[in-house]
Amino acid sequence: RAKLRPYGSAVVVGGGLVSLKSAYALLKRGLKVTMVISSSQVLSQMLDEVSAGLVARHLTQHGLQIQLGADVAAINGKEHVEGVTLTDGREFPAQLVIVGKGVRPNVDYLAGSPIAVGRGIKVDDRLSTSVSGIFAAGDVAETWDRVLERSTVNATWPNATHQGRIAGANMTGAGERYPGSMGLNSVDFFGLPVMAAGLVRPPGAGGEGEWQVKEQWRPSPHPYPVYRRLVFKNDILKGYVLVGDTSRAGILTTLIREGKPYRARVMEA
Repeated sequence: RAKLRPYGSAVVVGGGLVSLKSAYALLKRGLKVTMVISSSQVLSQMLDEVSAGLVARHLTQHGLQIQLGADVAAINGKEHVEGVTLTDGREFPAQLVIVGKGVRPNVDYLAGSPIAVGRGIKVDDRLSTSVSGIFAAGDVAETWDRVLERSTVNATWPNATHQGRIAGANMTGAGERYPGSMGLNSVDFFGLPVMAAGLVRPPGAGGEGEWQVKEQWRPSPHPYPVYRRLVFKNDILKGYVLVGDTSRAGILTTLIREGKPYRARVMEA
């Protein structure tokens, strides 16, 4: 906080959740903030294009400058940061640069060991690694994703705490099974609530065949719209995005976890 006081402008590199939260915090402290994002939207790992556009528009109305499809080539300054130069030659003044770009589990130290590693440390449904007696949990663990129906890394606090409890119990011989993780994130920017869970962009253009996408718009008394995106696979809810109203998130999350064909119930929720 002490270092932020004299800074008039900042550049945040990356468009993920950590970067966006950092930019939001800086905006609230009165700084002029520019985000430089290499992809075509904010929160590309969390939201679809429509909901990402709603979030970006809301943030720009509160002063955030967003540069999409761009990347930083250099951070300028000698004694202190003075600005950045983008790969296309444009320059932006800044006294502070925050980089929140890309994330991967810290597994390099396991190279050459008998512990199996993919994107993260591979574990079974008891959180046991390929070496008996060694367990892994949290952001470093590659666990079964109940929505994607494959192993992946879902690095969120609820998943980590759930896995940690089961791994700890199994170290004592409890024999508990982990039912699988799912992507789940929630955030609020200047009063705009946003929540997403499961798979929000199904395979194939527009979600055809066994995949179907239902979008709903509702009137809102607020200066932002209410948008809901539901993703189904054979009438089973596999993911959702809620913008402007997240009051039904608990019901929808439960329906994803149940994995039953409840399309009518979901549409009414």
